[in-house]
Amino acid sequence: MKKNKVKQYGVKIVYLSLALFLICVILCNAFNLLKRIYDHNDTVSDIDEINKTYPIVDEHDDLSDEIFPPPNNDYWNYIKVPISQFDLKEFKKLNKDTVGFLSVFGTQINYPVVKSSDNCFYLNHSFKKGENSAGWVFMDYRNNSERLDKNTIIYAHSNLDKTMFGSLSWVLKPEWIHEGNNGIVKFANSSGISSWKIFSIYIIPAEKKYIQTDFSNENEYREWAEEMARRSKYDLGYEFEKNEKTMTFSTCYDNTNDLRLVVHAKSLNKNI
Repeated sequence: MKKNKVKQYGVKIVYLSLALFLICVILCNAFNLLKRIYDHNDTVSDIDEINKTYPIVDEHDDLSDEIFPPPNNDYWNYIKVPISQFDLKEFKKLNKDTVGFLSVFGTQINYPVVKSSDNCFYLNHSFKKGENSAGWVFMDYRNNSERLDKNTIIYAHSNLDKTMFGSLSWVLKPEWIHEGNNGIVKFANSSGISSWKIFSIYIIPAEKKYIQTDFSNENEYREWAEEMARRSKYDLGYEFEKNEKTMTFSTCYDNTNDLRLVVHAKSLNKNI
């Protein structure tokens, strides 16, 4: 009898433990869901504030509906301010860390770019510096935001709601690169608006090679740029030009395997 009671007691303990485990899992998932909803709403709030602060003027601009198609779901949110209207001084009033404005044609990437003293802060903080797992679009702290380096790196999360670099994965579609102005990048900073052209698209495990910022001479940079071009999923016809610079976009592609989606763009302006 005593053995049976002990056995029954043990079974009850097991069932109770399983029930508590399941409750913990449900509560954890519910918490994560609520946090994602809160972070999304917080991101949209920042985007809305920028849109209201800098309304679109009624003029033709590169960011027309031809490049940014109408929304197809409730989570289609991006900053609608044309890059031609970017005013660094005005944006610094909203966030003094603002260093520029980035637009990637054929995506929903159209954001002010910030820069901190490290590459960690804006991984979990919004444009208004509130804690937010969605993060923001930020420049590598090692880069010079005014003159731009031989390789200027810009990071952001690949959010499921397509905010930040969530739409950068569109570049992986074979037909994407051949549509209209897709592949053209515009970047505005204190020096004006510069133009860039994507020359390499690939997925790779996290590494330091593609985020190298300094080069001892032009030949070292050329070897690096040509290697980055060879990595590309598609042959985009890269040809080295003297005094060119690169802008690199990096975002997570597969966190489980620590993979990154990397996109390199080459400067089209003579003097930047």
